[in-house]
Amino acid sequence: MLECNKFIGSLKGFSMKKRINSFVIVCLLIVQVFANIQMVDAKENVSLEIVGFQISTKAEGHRTVYKVADPNNEVTESGLVFGLAFRTSDEDMVVNSPNKLVFAAKSTEKGFAKSEGTDKYYIMTLKFLAKKEYFNAQIHTRAYAKKKDGSVVYGKISTSSVYEIANYLYTNSLMSSEEKHNYLYDNILKLVNNNYVRRSYEPSNAESTEGQITEYNTTTKNITEQITTIQNTTKQQTTKEQTTKEETTTIELTTKHPTTKLETTQTTTENYATEVLTTEQTIIEIPVGTKATGAPAKPLLNHDNWDKDGNYTITGNIWYGNNATAYELYVKKGKSGNYKVAKSGILTDDTPEAQQIVVDIENNNVPGTYWYYMVVYNQYGNTRSDEISVDVGGSNASKIVIEIIDDDEIVNQYITSQGTFDYSIDFTETDNCSFEVVSSNTDVAEASIVNNQLHLVARGSGRTGIKLIETTTGETRYFGVRVKDSNNKLTKLPDYLALGQVSEDSTGDLAFWKGISNGDTNKRTDIRYIYINGGPLSGWQSWSGDDPEKRVKSYITESLKLGIIPYFVYYNIPDGSESYDVDLTHINDSEYMEAYYKDLVFFLQTCDKYDNDETVGIVLEPDFIGYMMQNSGTRPWGVTAKGVSAAYTSGILIHGVDPDFPNTLEGVVKSINYIINKVYPSAQFGWQFNTWSYSNGVPSQGLMHATETMGFDNGLNFIRNAAEITADYYMDCGILDYGADFISIDKYGLDGAYQTGAASNPKDSNWLWNADLWNNYLYYTKTLHQKTNMPVTLWQIPVGHLNHSLSVSPYTNSVFNDLTNQEQNYEDSAPTYFFGDSFKPGSSARFDYFKTNAWNDPKVTYNGDTVTYGSHMQDAKDAGVTCILFGAGVGSSTDAVGDPPGDDYWWISKAQQYYSNVIPLSN
Repeated sequence: MLECNKFIGSLKGFSMKKRINSFVIVCLLIVQVFANIQMVDAKENVSLEIVGFQISTKAEGHRTVYKVADPNNEVTESGLVFGLAFRTSDEDMVVNSPNKLVFAAKSTEKGFAKSEGTDKYYIMTLKFLAKKEYFNAQIHTRAYAKKKDGSVVYGKISTSSVYEIANYLYTNSLMSSEEKHNYLYDNILKLVNNNYVRRSYEPSNAESTEGQITEYNTTTKNITEQITTIQNTTKQQTTKEQTTKEETTTIELTTKHPTTKLETTQTTTENYATEVLTTEQTIIEIPVGTKATGAPAKPLLNHDNWDKDGNYTITGNIWYGNNATAYELYVKKGKSGNYKVAKSGILTDDTPEAQQIVVDIENNNVPGTYWYYMVVYNQYGNTRSDEISVDVGGSNASKIVIEIIDDDEIVNQYITSQGTFDYSIDFTETDNCSFEVVSSNTDVAEASIVNNQLHLVARGSGRTGIKLIETTTGETRYFGVRVKDSNNKLTKLPDYLALGQVSEDSTGDLAFWKGISNGDTNKRTDIRYIYINGGPLSGWQSWSGDDPEKRVKSYITESLKLGIIPYFVYYNIPDGSESYDVDLTHINDSEYMEAYYKDLVFFLQTCDKYDNDETVGIVLEPDFIGYMMQNSGTRPWGVTAKGVSAAYTSGILIHGVDPDFPNTLEGVVKSINYIINKVYPSAQFGWQFNTWSYSNGVPSQGLMHATETMGFDNGLNFIRNAAEITADYYMDCGILDYGADFISIDKYGLDGAYQTGAASNPKDSNWLWNADLWNNYLYYTKTLHQKTNMPVTLWQIPVGHLNHSLSVSPYTNSVFNDLTNQEQNYEDSAPTYFFGDSFKPGSSARFDYFKTNAWNDPKVTYNGDTVTYGSHMQDAKDAGVTCILFGAGVGSSTDAVGDPPGDDYWWISKAQQYYSNVIPLSN
C-alpha cells in the first residue's frame, strides 16, 4: 500500500554555472516515442533538445537538462512538460493540457545553467517519491518554449524511469564518488529489485563527466552505444504502456450512493494545497468527511463470480464504525504476483450508517486465480481489508497457474534464459493433482513433471509450445516459452531455414496446433500467418463487431501460446475485389488512402500492444506492384498516386518533419515502409514479388516454362533477365527503403492440379510443376536474392502433395491416402519437391513428366515405376531463402491445417521429419 504523499514533489532549478557535481548525464536516447508529435517546423528558428537525465543525491531527485536554441532571441519563456506514460497520450503533452495528469513547469533563473552562443541550457529537478512504484514509473518529458508572437514550440518527447537511469549509472560506475554510487543501490535499485546484486565502485570505467557544461555533447556521444540495450527495452515497454493507457481522466464509480465522478489531479508544488493519495495508476484527492471521527473501519470483501466468467463484482462492506471517503482496490494475478491498483474512487461519509463499496470488474477474460484486497481512506487514516481470491475461466479456458511464470499475469508466452528451472503448479479444482507435460520443440526446451512440479530444461534459443495437462480433470494449459541465446539475448527468427503455415483462429485450426505430442505426430512449426485484408473501409476491423483489434489481438495471443511466430499478410490496397484498375483507382482516391494509412497505423499499434516483444512478420500487399509493373507501361515514378497526400492531411505524417513522399507509386511504397519503421520498428516486413510481373515474351504457360519452349540455356537466360528487370522495378518503387527485412515470392494461389486436365496431363498445365520447373523457380529466386541482397521468404506455397506417395503416415502406419483432385483436395508438387518423397506417378504421361531432369539434378531419380525427389531444402537455402510459408491461397486450395487436415496429415508429418535435421543458415 502506498502512503498519502505528493505525486512528484517540488520542481526546483539547481544552479549549475560551471560544473556538474554529484551526478552524471545519461543520454537522452533512452526512448524516442514514435507517434504523431507536432514537431518543430523546418522553418522555425527556435529548436529544443533534451540533452540528458541526471541523478542528484543531494537534492534526491532526477534532473532533466535541456537546451533552447534561440538565434533570433524570440523565446520569452521555456520549461518542461511532464506526464505519466501509461495515462498520457502524445497529444496530451502540451502546455495547458486537457489531461489533468500532465503539467508544465516554467524554468526560472535558478534553473539556468549557462549560455553557449545563442543556445541556453536549463536544469529542472523532480524530487523523488521514495516508492518502488515511482522509481519504476515511465515518465514522459518534453521541452517547450513560448515565443514573442504567442506561439508555442515543442521538442520531442522522451520517456524514462528513475530506475533505468540509476541502473545505468550504477552498472557503469558513473557517479562521482563511492558514497553516491552506494546511494543508488541502497535507495533506488535495491528498493525496486530485492534481488539486485551489489557492485563495487570502479570509477576508472567512467567517462569524465564533471567538467564544464560544454562536455554535454561529448559525454552523450561517448555513452550512446553503451545504452543500446536500455534503449531497445524501454522503447518496447513504453509503447505498450502508451497503447494500453486509459483514454480519459474521469472515472465513473458506482457505490450505494448516487453515481459520482472522480477526476484525477496533478499540480506543481507551488500550487499544491491538498494532500493526495498516490498510487501506481491513480492520483486521487481524499475528501474531508463531515461525520467520521477516526480512521475507517475494516471492510469485508466478497465476490459474485460463481460462474467463473470474466465479469463479476467485488463488494466491500463496512458494517459499522467510521466510513471512508476514498478507496483503492488492489489485484494480483498468480499466487506470487505483484499487487496493482485495479480501481479507485471517492465515497460519501455517512457515519454511522453502514457503507458499501461496489466495484464492477468487466471483461477479465484471462483465466487464472486473482487475489484482491481493498484499502479505504479518510482524513484520519486508512485501513486494509483481508484478501479474497477469485477464480476466472470457463470450460474452454485453463485455470492452471504456474508460480513465477504467472506471478504478474497469466502469461501467453514466458521468456527465460537458458538453464534448468522448476516451477510449482497451482490448480484449485482438485486436491489430488497429477500433471503431464509435453514440449513442441525439445531443441529449445524439454519439459517434464518432477515431484509434481514443472521441470524445464531450456537449452537453445528459440520458441516452444508447452502443453500442460492435469490428468484427473483433463484441464489443459497452453503457453509458449521463448528462450534467449547463449549471450542472454532474444533472437528474432530461427537460425535455420524456417517453416510456416497459413492458419486461422478457427476451432479446427487451433485444435490442430494444440495437438502437441512426441515424435512425427507432433505439431511443431516456426511461423503461422493470416490475412489482414478487405480494405480499410469495411474490411478486417469490421469483422469482429465492436472489437476492431480482435483479429490481430487473438492471432498474436494464440500464436504466443503455441510457441509460434505470428505473421500477417497486410492486403488492403484492394478491398472486395482486386485488379490493376481497382488498385490504381484506390491509390488515387484521397479518402480511401486516408482510411488506408489510418488502418495501417491501427494495425501496427495493435501488433505492438499485444506482441509481448515477440517478432511479428508482415508480408505487404501481394500482387499490387505486380499489377503496376505488368499493366502501367511506365516506371514507378510515372504511376500517379494522388492518395499519398492523405498521409499528411490525416496527420499521420507531417510536412517538414517527415519525408515528403511524392504522389506516385514510389511514394505509396516508401510511405508505407516509413510508417511501419516509425510506428512499429520491431516488425519484420517485406514486399511480395509476383513471377508474372514481367510479361514481355513470356511463354503462355508461364515464366518457369521458358526452358521448355526456348531450349534449356536460352530459357534460363530469359528467366534470369526477367528476374533482374523485375527486381529493378520493385527496387525503383522503394521496397528496400526504411528498414525492410526481406523480399517475398509466391508461386500461385491454387494447387497445380486445380487446372482442368492438369492431374492427368501435367506437361500441358501451367502450375503442376516437375522438378525442372521448381529448379527454375529457385533460379529465379536466387537471381532476385542476389539483385536485391535481401533474404527471401517463400509465401503461399501450395500444400497438396503428389499422389501415390510411398511415405508411411505416423497416424496410421500405412501409406498416406491419395488426394481426390476435387475441391480443397488437389495435388501439387511443391511439398514433394521441397521435403522429398518417393511416389508412383501412375500413367506414362505423368511418369515421363515427373521423371524429367534437364537440370541433371542428383536429387531426382527413378526406378521402375517409382520417382524419387530428394529434399531441396538445402537448394532453397542456397537460393537465399530463409523461410518457406506454405498454405492455401484461396478457398478451393488444399489445406494442411484442420481437425483433421485435408491432406491426411502429409505436410505436417514431413515438417516434423525436417525438424529432426534442419538446414542451418550459417553454412
